Amino acid sequence: MLVALWIALALLTSGGCAVASWSHPARIAGLTSSDARALARTLRALPEEERLAELGRRSAAGSWERRFAHALLDAAGDRARIAAANDLLAEAEHRLEVGAGWPRAGVRLSAFGALLLAMLAFLSGAGASALVVIAGVGGAGALASALAGRAGRVEAERQRGAIDGLVAAAVGPLASITAAPVPARRGRGGARA
Repeated sequence: MLVALWIALALLTSGGCAVASWSHPARIAGLTSSDARALARTLRALPEEERLAELGRRSAAGSWERRFAHALLDAAGDRARIAAANDLLAEAEHRLEVGAGWPRAGVRLSAFGALLLAMLAFLSGAGASALVVIAGVGGAGALASALAGRAGRVEAERQRGAIDGLVAAAVGPLASITAAPVPARRGRGGARA
């Protein structure tokens, strides 16, 4: 009876960690529409003055793309457009980063939770088979969390590329103004790397 409790707790802990970890890539995937790259190609075929309005028409209600288009269309002047674009780009980056630590935490919690539960099961007199099951459940939860972390990083890079393509297609020359130049990294001895 007590052995079943330890195994159930291991399943609950590792399963919860895996579910929480996989919510991160799922949330990232919903940042832009799945056809953002196709939309960017369509926008490039249009005259520059029509692109933002078309982005607003073609994007889903409440989506990042539509909010971006409307914010830039409603802005008065280049400075206001740049500020609106930068605000929305910062918001998108924040949404890509929020929850990025959950998969790493899920790996640690699954592994250490299984270790703790295995020790408690051993101290309560559980057999070797129960310890192996608890360790296996913890390992599976840790692996699922690690895979979620990798999927989240891949999806975040895909989303960044889609957003960059949409911004470049929608605003044209303004895109080069909104992006702050990345300073060159200095290597040892002060030389530029």
